[in-house]
Amino acid sequence: MLGQKLRVIKRVYRLRKIYFCFFIAVTVCLPHGYSSGLAICSKELHLVFTPLNYQDPSDFIKDREILVERLRKTVPFSEFPARLKIWDLGLAEKQIGEVFLPTDVFPYVRVDQEFIKKVYERVGANYKLVLLNQTGSTDAAEFSTLEATSVIVLGRRHFNTDFYFSSAFLHELGHSLGLRDETSKNDARACNPGYPNCAKSKEEAEIWWGKWVGQNSQVGFFKGCCGRAEYFKPTALSLMNDIYHSSSFGPVNEEYLRRVFLNCSQ
Repeated sequence: MLGQKLRVIKRVYRLRKIYFCFFIAVTVCLPHGYSSGLAICSKELHLVFTPLNYQDPSDFIKDREILVERLRKTVPFSEFPARLKIWDLGLAEKQIGEVFLPTDVFPYVRVDQEFIKKVYERVGANYKLVLLNQTGSTDAAEFSTLEATSVIVLGRRHFNTDFYFSSAFLHELGHSLGLRDETSKNDARACNPGYPNCAKSKEEAEIWWGKWVGQNSQVGFFKGCCGRAEYFKPTALSLMNDIYHSSSFGPVNEEYLRRVFLNCSQ
């Protein structure tokens, strides 16, 4: 299916009066069911992958496939594969400097707003812009929701295995869908505690995920999230706190993500 989507290159668009073609300007490969209508929430996850610093286009395709295949096998995304819409978008080197500007503000890159709007018009819905940087080592994502367009940055050089690479992608995607860091370490995302996976008190945690405690061995009232040791998280190990040893989001986060897609609401 991924290969078929990559070959859908006959629909070529213009943006800023530039013809789009892969790695020469910008190519948007349309998924099946493309719609030009605007949407606040489409109940679909649109992922627009953009390569940065890839010398060989095939390397980008390989890395993107690694991420998408892992996503499709991860609960709860594996339960609704038809709602995952994958797009490829390449930029010429000159355009990269115009569209993506380095900044000290998280997630360390500012994307030209006119460009964001143009891609939105092509996709027909809000989307997650995934910047794959082959030579980069920074991983970051805007804390967001399914209903909003946001940016994910992933540095390929940071990871020496496909598993770690794809786990980092899932972690950052979690942030872009409303999940908080589940660690008290200093490198945790500075954020306020909040639903669904970081409670400021045990009483609040009992309201949010108390029904799981005693019924699922993974779930409890564990200390440490959003960089604060006194806050509570639902699992000791998940993709939101340890990408090197966890392969899932955990029951509470999975339920949240499932509800987000089914109800199109948090």
